[in-house]
Parts: sequence; C-alpha cells; structure tokens
Amino acid sequence: MAYSLSHSYIGDNFASQFNWYNGVDPSRGFVHGRPSVRLESKKAYNGGLFIADFEHMPPSECGLWPAYWLYGPEWPSNGEVDIIEGVNTATRNLLTAHTSDGCYLPKDAKQITTGDPISFNCASGRSNATGCSYFATYGDQSTYGSNFNDVGGGVYAMDWTPEDIRIWHWPRYAVPRDIIEKKPDPQSWGRPTALFGTSSCTPNQHFRNMNLILQTNLCGDYAGNVWSSDGACSKLAPTCAEYVANNPSAFKNAYWKVNYIDVYEKGHSKKAEPTTTTTLYTTSTVTETVTQTAPSSSHNPSTRSLPLIVPGPSSPDQEAIVPDQAPIEPEPCPDGHDVWTTMIRPPAQTPSPAAAYEDDLSWESPSPTPSSPDSEETDFVIENSAPPPKRAVITILFPLVLTIIRLLL
Repeated sequence: MAYSLSHSYIGDNFASQFNWYNGVDPSRGFVHGRPSVRLESKKAYNGGLFIADFEHMPPSECGLWPAYWLYGPEWPSNGEVDIIEGVNTATRNLLTAHTSDGCYLPKDAKQITTGDPISFNCASGRSNATGCSYFATYGDQSTYGSNFNDVGGGVYAMDWTPEDIRIWHWPRYAVPRDIIEKKPDPQSWGRPTALFGTSSCTPNQHFRNMNLILQTNLCGDYAGNVWSSDGACSKLAPTCAEYVANNPSAFKNAYWKVNYIDVYEKGHSKKAEPTTTTTLYTTSTVTETVTQTAPSSSHNPSTRSLPLIVPGPSSPDQEAIVPDQAPIEPEPCPDGHDVWTTMIRPPAQTPSPAAAYEDDLSWESPSPTPSSPDSEETDFVIENSAPPPKRAVITILFPLVLTIIRLLL
C-alpha cells in the first residue's frame, strides 16, 4: 500500500501545530541565561513517513546543541529517535535511538546502512543515556551544521513501520524526484543512513506515541559536558555557559529555516493543503511570520523562497542574562520591510535579573494575547503599515518570559 500525505507542517499552520515548551530543561541546558526555544508537535505518532526539508540549521558553533527528533512519554519507555543532532563544532550528524531494555542495532548494521554504527545497545536511563547510534558516513560531508548550510540544506526522511525505523539524508542537489513531487517511495531510496529495528528491536514495543521536536539547546548535558575535551571550544572560555553568556554575536546564525515537514501514512487520504510558505523568525523577544502563496510546485526547493525560520538563542546583539547582571533593553525588530507589517510589541518594562545558572534551565514560551491598540495600559500595542501586494509579514515582539508570566498571572 502506497503512502499518502496525512499532515503537513507548512505555512500558516506551522506554529499553531506546535507547543512552545516552557518547562525545566531535562538536559540542563543554558536556555534561560541566553533564551532559546523548543517546539513540540501537538500530535503524537505511532508510525509513518516523516520528510523534513531544512534550508538552514544552527551552524557548527561552540555552545550549540541543535536537534530534530521524536520522543514518547515516560522516557525512555516509549522511545526516542534523534534524526538530527550534534554539538559544538561537529560536522557529522549523529543519529540515535533511546529505548527501554531489549532493543539493539542489527548485528549487520554496517552492511545494511551507509552510516557508521558506534554503539549497539539502545537501552537508556538516567545513569546511561548513550543509546544506540550511527554517525553519518564520511562520504557525505553535508549532513550537519555549517556543512549542511553550505549546500543550501537538504532533506531528512524517516520511515517508521512495524518492522523497523529507517532514516535517509540528501543534500539539496540530490533530493529524490518522488519527494519533490510528493509521491515518496522509500523502497527506491537505497540503503538508509541509519536503521533501528528488525528482529533485534521490535518498533511497536519500544516506540509509541512520539511527538516531533525541533529545538536549539545551549550547553547542557551534551555540549557542556564535552566542552573540556573539545580543543577548539575549550580555548574560548573555561566553560560552555561562560562562552554562551559572553558572546552573543556567535549565535546570529543559530536558527532553523524550515521549508516543510510532511507526514505520510499508508491508507490515509487527505486533500492537498494550499501551497503556502511561512517564515517564522523568533528570538527571546521577537517573532516574525511571512506568508506567501507559492507555485503548485512549491515543494521544489528552487521555488520556496520564504521558508519558516525557527528560533535562534536570543537576539545576536542582546546580552545574555547572567548572575548579577540586569538584562539590557531588547533590540527592536529589523526594519526596512517592503511588506504589510503588523507589529505587536510589549510596553516598556524593566525585566528582573536572572537567577543563578543552576536555576536558569527553563525554556522560553512566547504566548501573548494582543489587546486593544488604543490603550497604553494594555499588554501589547498593535501597529499597522500600508500593505503592498502579494505577501504579508507579521512581526511580534515578545517580552522576556519572566515578564510574560507575571502579566498572565
């Protein structure tokens, strides 16, 4: 039975289909000292074909820990699959599965994939969260970070069936025609980069009710813990958190630029959605959305000029919030837009100083409710400029998360 499109994260519906996670970071990232964002899909999955087209991802920069992944509740009982992951100056993608006991990579993993298996036991827990992993092959130099961006990004696909979970990557210039035409056929793609499953790990027993995650973490259990062993990064500062806090300009390109994430299922019939693209640019204080109707061939990367840009870790020119240092006034939105602009900005307020790093582990969660533009006492002020034709930009400035929480309470 062939796959058919069941859900498409694209255009105006992208942001509305994700929850902005604002809990304490379980990986202990420095994500409030320099605010960043983690998105979790509202819909959970138990199988399917997931195709993600990224035009840009956070680069190979010290302090960064970006990831595109899925995980289920009660970790690791219902599994986790990391499709894109790396830290600091890495240039090879790391693909990993985390499960309860009893799941292993196939013994012949090296022969049936193009990746390099580095650990075979997928069982994970608080004391050992390594999981089972593959590094992308050295033969593909564009799987992660700066190298990925240098070729205009590319596509990752994950095929999750009752038999196994397989993951592929293609650079921009090699995306299969069947993916571009939205008629994907995994059987025609050759050996995957990574494979989890077969007789050594039954997917239905180890991977259930998993949500899509897109995030840019900072330091934390991975990037922070390997800091001292990274020769390039450890020369820049004694610790990861110190470097991230004191070098805002290093993260000006730490964002995701998403063309689309499509989910296909077998036996599912869905009417095609309008071919629109959305750009969502957000920092700790700014979100910008651009919507444009695209040609019918919009999934062709050459036609998708307005992809979706997902959070970088706070404004490049905004100082990080560190102990004993009050936050500076956020930089204003970039100007010069030749489009219809709606600006939702907070009134002038003085944010409170951040707590110590140990308490600075909560993610940003921008969720403002615009109020009357006529009152200076309202939470937000709305301003409109004259609209030119064909496209629209919505620019939203959000207050710092502590101020938002106080207003909502």
